[in-house]
Amino acid sequence: MRFISIFTLLFFLSDTFAQVDSPISETMPRMKGGIPFSGIPGVRVRLYPYAFVNNQFKVYVLAEIMYDVLQFTFKNQEYQAHFGNEVIFREEKSKESYAKVWSSSFSVKDFESTNRRDKFFLSWDSLTIPPGKYQVTFSHQDLQGKQKFQTTLNVNWPTFKNLFSPAPLFMVDEEGEELKLSAFPARPIASWGQLPFNKNIKMLLNVYAIHDSLLHISVTIHEKNKPNPLFQVDSLVHIIDQQGNLVIDIPAYQWLEGHYELKMNYQGEKDNFVQTVPIEIRWMNKPRSLQMLESALLPLQVILPEDEYKQINSGNKEERRQKFENFWQTKDPTPQTAFNEILVEFYNRVDSVNQQWGDRRTPGWKTDPGKIILLYGHPNQVEDRSLDPVKPIMRWTYVYDDRMVTFTFEAIRGRKAYRLVEKQERPIQ
Repeated sequence: MRFISIFTLLFFLSDTFAQVDSPISETMPRMKGGIPFSGIPGVRVRLYPYAFVNNQFKVYVLAEIMYDVLQFTFKNQEYQAHFGNEVIFREEKSKESYAKVWSSSFSVKDFESTNRRDKFFLSWDSLTIPPGKYQVTFSHQDLQGKQKFQTTLNVNWPTFKNLFSPAPLFMVDEEGEELKLSAFPARPIASWGQLPFNKNIKMLLNVYAIHDSLLHISVTIHEKNKPNPLFQVDSLVHIIDQQGNLVIDIPAYQWLEGHYELKMNYQGEKDNFVQTVPIEIRWMNKPRSLQMLESALLPLQVILPEDEYKQINSGNKEERRQKFENFWQTKDPTPQTAFNEILVEFYNRVDSVNQQWGDRRTPGWKTDPGKIILLYGHPNQVEDRSLDPVKPIMRWTYVYDDRMVTFTFEAIRGRKAYRLVEKQERPIQ
């Protein structure tokens, strides 16, 4: 394992889809019994009408379940999860109902994965329904625990006269995903307009047209309340058997967390319409110490000279935020992306020391062991003699190509705290 000194390191919604001149409408899910994690729902659901054949929609029901929501059991040297899902479509006028029940299971190798809040398992099924205005109920039941969820939403998929397109389906394009549907070029994201931070994103546009055989589609994305587009593309889509689709690569990995607006202009010879969708980029596994400005600023005292820290930490909140962001931007080894590896490494260390070395009175980054970890990372070698009744100490050794650095801590207050008493540095012959 490679250990990196921080000195070396220093030298990341609207409730409805507004759709203009389109007969379709879809509302965001409303959760009952769900547990939000930092604003992230534990179960995310998306209904996607993928095809229209014989006056029937083939609808994919896509559900993502957060690992930390599920109850895992250890069996056959792995941790297993089992759960069931049910979806019921109720048509408003005819009162007809269409339902589907299915179950899913998967496993992970390590216990730490079972508690992840940035990882979701994609469970899906499909059913065929006629056009109409539906109230949809989605229910989730953990088959190994007591956790239950229920989501309700409304969709209006009427019989269309010419142009029709559901809200776009976003997909994450990365290796290691547990499931890919053959109907889609990458793993679908079930959230409604919420995109993961620092990921390669694909967007699927499905278009239905009766009279047009060729459509011009213009796509733009810009930050909310800012006119200049961050992304723009124009494409031609051929309509075959009244259906066409377009897959677009979205460079979302270049963009910071925040709110954006996606606009699609569909132009045919016979008809046209504009579709506008709010999207949000969310960093779901963001270091805890980086989530609030105050908690992010304070640990900088460990790595910065006093005058530089005071300069960054002066002014009103917005001024301090801007200086904080500017500071880390100058340390970013990959400025072409929104992900700053140095910043993340540092604040992951802050989270680690706060958990291991902090207490109610003192955050971990203020302790001597915490400061050393912020500066040097976790040690290569640990010698723990803190139970020695005469000289209770702990030694950490860092091994580099040309030298070894050893820090000695004295255990105090019955091993409730450790004080740095010695630093030794010697060359490697």
